[in-house]
Amino acid sequence: MSAEAGGSDAGRNGVIGWVIANPVAANLVMLVFLIGGLLSLSRVQQEVFPEAVLDVVRVTVPYPGGTPEEVEEGIVLAVEEAMRGVDGIDEIRSVAREGQGQVSAELARGASVNEARNDIESAVNRITSFPENAEQPIISAPTNRRQVLSLILYGEVGRQTLRATAEQARRDLLRDPRLAQVELAGLPQPEIAVEVEQAVLREFGLTRSELARRIDQASVELPAGDLETATGDYLLRIMERRERGEAFADITIIARPDGTRITLGEIAEVVDGFRETGQATLFNGREAVRLEVYRSSAHSPLEGSRAVHEYVERMRREWPSTLKLHIWDDASIIFKDRIDLLVENGLLGLLLVLLILTLFLRPRLSFWVTVGLAVALLGSFLFMPLLGVSINMISLFAFILVLGVVVDDAIVVGEASFHYLQGGDSAPRAALKGTREVLKPVVFAVLTTIVAFVPLLFLPGVLGEFFRVIPLIVIPILLLSLMESFLVLPAHLAHMRTEERRPWLRRAARWQQSFSERFESLVEGYFRPFVGGVVRWRYFTIVAGFALLLIAIGYVASGRIAFRFMPEIESDIVTANIQLPVGAPVEETRRVARRVVDAIDRLQEQAFDAPVVEGVLATIGSQDAARERGLAQAADSARHLAAVAVSLVPAGQREVSAADVVRGWQDQIGEVAGVDKLSFAYRAGPGQGPDIAFRLAHEDLGVLREAAAEFARAIGGYAGVSQIDDGFVPGKPQIELRLKPAARALGVTELDLARQVRGAFFGQEALRTQRGTDELRVYVRRAPDDRRQVGDLLDKIILTPGGGEIPLREAAEVEYSRSRTVIEREQGQRVVNVTARVDRAVTSAGKVNAGLRENEIPELQQRFAGLRFDVSGVQQDQRESLQALAYGMVLAVIVMYGLLAVVFSSYAQPVLILLAVPFGFLGALLGHLLMGFDLSLISMFGLVALAGVVVNDSLILIVTINQRCSEGQSIRQAVIDGTLRRFRPVLLTSLTTFFGLAPMIFETSLQARFLIPMALSLGFGILFVTVIALIMVPALYCALEDARAWWSGTGADHQRA
Repeated sequence: MSAEAGGSDAGRNGVIGWVIANPVAANLVMLVFLIGGLLSLSRVQQEVFPEAVLDVVRVTVPYPGGTPEEVEEGIVLAVEEAMRGVDGIDEIRSVAREGQGQVSAELARGASVNEARNDIESAVNRITSFPENAEQPIISAPTNRRQVLSLILYGEVGRQTLRATAEQARRDLLRDPRLAQVELAGLPQPEIAVEVEQAVLREFGLTRSELARRIDQASVELPAGDLETATGDYLLRIMERRERGEAFADITIIARPDGTRITLGEIAEVVDGFRETGQATLFNGREAVRLEVYRSSAHSPLEGSRAVHEYVERMRREWPSTLKLHIWDDASIIFKDRIDLLVENGLLGLLLVLLILTLFLRPRLSFWVTVGLAVALLGSFLFMPLLGVSINMISLFAFILVLGVVVDDAIVVGEASFHYLQGGDSAPRAALKGTREVLKPVVFAVLTTIVAFVPLLFLPGVLGEFFRVIPLIVIPILLLSLMESFLVLPAHLAHMRTEERRPWLRRAARWQQSFSERFESLVEGYFRPFVGGVVRWRYFTIVAGFALLLIAIGYVASGRIAFRFMPEIESDIVTANIQLPVGAPVEETRRVARRVVDAIDRLQEQAFDAPVVEGVLATIGSQDAARERGLAQAADSARHLAAVAVSLVPAGQREVSAADVVRGWQDQIGEVAGVDKLSFAYRAGPGQGPDIAFRLAHEDLGVLREAAAEFARAIGGYAGVSQIDDGFVPGKPQIELRLKPAARALGVTELDLARQVRGAFFGQEALRTQRGTDELRVYVRRAPDDRRQVGDLLDKIILTPGGGEIPLREAAEVEYSRSRTVIEREQGQRVVNVTARVDRAVTSAGKVNAGLRENEIPELQQRFAGLRFDVSGVQQDQRESLQALAYGMVLAVIVMYGLLAVVFSSYAQPVLILLAVPFGFLGALLGHLLMGFDLSLISMFGLVALAGVVVNDSLILIVTINQRCSEGQSIRQAVIDGTLRRFRPVLLTSLTTFFGLAPMIFETSLQARFLIPMALSLGFGILFVTVIALIMVPALYCALEDARAWWSGTGADHQRA
């Protein structure tokens, strides 16, 4: 048949025939996706990890000077009650700490964050019972922001100079369109303190309240209307606004009739400084301030980083030598290294896929299959902006993941068409017959693969936001590949030739034909008898297969291979968190932090030949140095806290691991007296936290404290468990004052007592004003030396309404107690978190958690009635993720069954295919053992993806066997011939999948360890499942036919067949 005639005939055979007859249309479709994808590439955002939108609305209410108990009673309970009437809230969690209350509402899946935020804001604004000195509520919906890096300014200069320079640098950087936001961190907020002694106030007949009122009245900037005159109009303004300490010092406090005056600066010391939080930031031992730089969404981390680097180079030439700049935690380095790593692995995987295709298929056929791969991959860039997907580490891994899978449908279509071409059909007829033969199974095979990836769309939390990117990349690629296989590829296959014209193509085709003939000879000579044996010994084969599966399940259940929530990834920044007893002076905190910094300096000098440490950042009064980049949640701050972060030379440029650095650091520090907790961290990525974490809840705080202590002791009884924290930290020593009858008789009220004591020690707020970008507060309070001792409090003079005076020791009863450090609440109950770390060389978190649930927890619940236990932290995330994954996988299997039942018009045959799915676990387990990886949640994601690929191979195989049976072959012969007919495409699709992932599987870089488990599950799983599909499926098929024959009573006929 001529090509023209074939084309004409094909045109009368539906869409596929029309495509074959109109190759221009097919080529135009191909070009649209190729060129459109290339053009769209520049419009896709770039970032290290996907931006996570958290389903949380947070209400923060500052209450300066408030104790945790006061914050709980006055703020947290009121906000919780207001939130209960808002729809869409799944869980309410609260934290009351000194000076601040925070209530977080976790939203139900599908709830709108913006709507919930507006509803919560309306509910909170209706609260009228907040304490007098509580500030305005701050309502936010936190996100992980696009932080590029931190720019550290440090040197031998004062704080005021440092802050002023940092503010100027901030303004300069914000002029660059590549940057969206720059925030100052590491220094307290500016404040003006008016420090006045009691004797001076007495001398001039003033009180602190009166002084604060006069300061407020003297700092005014007020429009006063217009003045209309014959010559024009004038604006009237009162311009007495004050921003600097010198201006406040010039305020007139007393004006005498003779024209003389007494200014604020003459009776008080006006200090233009910073809030008394004790916070400080040191870089390499010098005073420092950080600029946290965030890029614009329209620019990549590389562009944002380049903007800062250019500015730093300019400033280093212009600034004096006393001021220095250092770039800290540059996300662009991680972005470039990881993107380069994934691109390199992707290209290598693509090359391996092409080599496999060339080995098994004719050169022209393998070329067009490769073109289809390019169409699907590049075409997906058209849809990425529409789906809100960026180019990041997860999305690039998704491209690698699908690299070998996406060619499966094209391989099946091409191989079927080539089979008819070799049988004597013309190229157009072969393309039509081959494509129509596999149309139905290929369409349903792709649909089942898509269904297998769908559960990853519905994982909860931040982890779900990260990994939903994988199906959002894979599904469009699979659909584009399916479209290309039936609307583009047949037009190209219609021009195949049995004999190539070009000499080099002829030589390549002859070489490939020689390989194919040898391969087919081996299949006929060895695999046909083997399949015959499998069919003959089908029940033994089935029992042996399921026995292997049970052995694998038992091996995992025995704990011989550990299960971790997330793979461990070493960071290039290691941190030490320091916690002293609550109430410890900030000088002691600074001393301990200095010792920790000195230890890392000694380690660098004594233990390492080459430089390992790039810089050391320490924060005193907060643990901000240990905060993860980009998190909206602020780090804990208090005078007894500190953190030291050490930036290491990139992993590829040093011989020691981050874990080795931490061990050496700990040895150098040794035992530190007076420290409650000293913990180290060197891991990065999601899922990091205590290995053991339980949340205990009870209405009675005393019972909760006792139960938590008992539980912590029980955890300590397990070998390999350390860093046990019962969640209760003794709070600050607290002095409680109660008004005596003698003071009450003089007219002093409880409110008078509270205001006068607060004004003297916390400060009487005079006013708030804006100075540049900062909110400036002015306080009137005692001088620092007059509020250092308990005696200063007891000697404080309380003024009576009649103008008299009474010492505080006579006006109030004094009691000593301790305040709670932090009060946590969940769903209206007080809770406490008990946590611990596990030495994985001794035991596993799973074993310890299982032992606690089986033994200690039931016992404690019997002893303490009403005590509730639940996992928290990483363990809670793990449980929710696994539950969501299991639920999604069950639904996916049900949908797969329905699709397969439609293909086969059978209820039983889909079961044969689904029975092959669990066998992928055998290959995944073997891959993890061979490569030395523990199982993790990421491994489970790989198994989910594997399920779809497993179904593909088995589906095509059973469709072929059914076709042979419908042609009149016996069951046994149909199974053998069908298995041999599909041996090459099944093997080819499996090899392309494995070799597409092989570079990632064998990658040794620490940066790739986060994603390797998923590649292991899919890569090794598909190799094992290929064997299962070619062995178990034929055996199961024959066993099913045996059952049908027995049920229908046609055993003799079936035996003859």
